[in-house]
Amino acid sequence: MWFSKVRDLGPFKLKVKSSMEKYRADTWQTKEPETIAWIDTFKGGTLIDVGANIGVYSLYAASRGIEVVAIEPHPQNYCRLIENILLNKFSQKILTKMTPVGAFEDMIMFHVKHSEVGSSGSQITFAIDEYGQGFKPKETLLSPMTTLDKIIKGVPLSPIHIKIDVDGHEMDVIEGLKSQWHRVQSILIEVNNTKDIECLNGLMKSKGLLPDAAINHMKPHSSERRQGLPVNIVYSRSHG
Repeated sequence: MWFSKVRDLGPFKLKVKSSMEKYRADTWQTKEPETIAWIDTFKGGTLIDVGANIGVYSLYAASRGIEVVAIEPHPQNYCRLIENILLNKFSQKILTKMTPVGAFEDMIMFHVKHSEVGSSGSQITFAIDEYGQGFKPKETLLSPMTTLDKIIKGVPLSPIHIKIDVDGHEMDVIEGLKSQWHRVQSILIEVNNTKDIECLNGLMKSKGLLPDAAINHMKPHSSERRQGLPVNIVYSRSHG
């Protein structure tokens, strides 16, 4: 076999049984170095990881003593997320939810784009990806959708840090954050549409969060590799 079933990455271990899992294990520090740097700034509190996939960033945060709510609606990824939490004995650190997050609470259709563990790109409501292209789902699930407001209300430990990586419906996720902004210390959003950036900048400023220049302009940054969209943007109360 060209890869081991368990990879010891230092701060945490990862089960690796698919090519996508191997890729995530190989690149956990280099794929999005700004995400690691952002997590390194946390001084306690809770990370809400919306779109946790198999849990790389949730596991890293937990290894640093951060409480985590890891949210992943993709069934195969969610199962591996649970396995990785158990493998690392992080059950007391990481709470999981297998549900999409959006602008409101409702039952919605969740379209699985790829069934391989570690894959991404699945979508809610319509089988249309972040580039506007339709796809044939591997499976379509009827799933309850929740909101950031509801999630944060169930979290006792502040400050709250939010990571949003949902392949195109990040603005819907933000729309579901209404009454709990005062508890949010920082947000990392993977933005897939240029027109959303100006809207986000205005909204975040109105809530007391500003672009974190130290992280958004650090080198290396995933934007150098991607040379375009999507782009990770961090907003924080403590940095301008």
